Parts: sequence; C-alpha cells; structure tokens
Amino acid sequence: MKLKRGINIIFCVAIFIVMVFIAINKKGVMADVKNISFVIELARRDEGFSSNVVQGEVVFDTERGSELGKVIGVTEVPYEIEAEDKINERYLSTQVPGYSYVYVEIEARANITDGRTTVGDYEIMVGKESHIRSKGFAGGGHIVKIKVLD
Repeated sequence: MKLKRGINIIFCVAIFIVMVFIAINKKGVMADVKNISFVIELARRDEGFSSNVVQGEVVFDTERGSELGKVIGVTEVPYEIEAEDKINERYLSTQVPGYSYVYVEIEARANITDGRTTVGDYEIMVGKESHIRSKGFAGGGHIVKIKVLD
C-alpha cells in the first residue's frame, strides 16, 4: 500500500514539472499579429490570365478552404524558358508565345513567430507550393516573396 502512495506522489510531481515546463515555453513563443503581403507566382498561364484576378477579391487555399487574404496586386510578364544553343554551346533565354507568368500579391493578417509565419493554420513560406482560388480564377504556384507591412 505504501508503494502505491509513493508512485502516486511521484506521478503528481512529474505532471507538475511537465506543466511548469509547458507554461515557461509558451511565454517564449508569443506571436506578433501583423499585416503582411505575399506574392504567388503562377507560371505558364495563358496570356491575359491576369484579367481574371480582381483586386480586393478574397483568396482561399484550395486544399483546406481557408481564407488567405485579399488580392492587392497582379502583374503579368512574358513566360520565358532557357533553351540550349548547341551550335554556340550556351543557353539562351527565350519567350514562349501565348504564355505568361502571373504574380498575385495577397494581403493578410498573419501570426509571426521566430520560425513561422501563418495565416490561420496555413504556413506562409518562400518556396512553398500554394494552390489558391477566388471567384474569378484558380491556380497553383510558389510563394516568391513575403513582406511585413506594419
């Protein structure tokens, strides 16, 4: 019987230590909530695709359906590829007719910690593949830029 009481006391002390450890660590992971903008590159889109992207429109993550923010800008530039010039032994950059890169800039409220930037539960990180949609368009690409606005 004494052994059971000894185990119960040790168990309670261990739980108390774990709870104190968790409480101390949570204080160090406080997130700042700030306005950010991030840019998603939609590659190899038909020319004129950017006309489907409307400023002020709400953008959603297609995988989770969560809101990511509002469109604050869109840019369309000619789509280019690198082709090998075997005669002159070099690579050349050449435009592909009928296609373009579309850069969609989105503004959102984000939680920023030392290691992560999140909008809701969606992590925003340069290089991350992202699939987005709104009323006028849907597409997938990579996040190429993040900027803190305030």
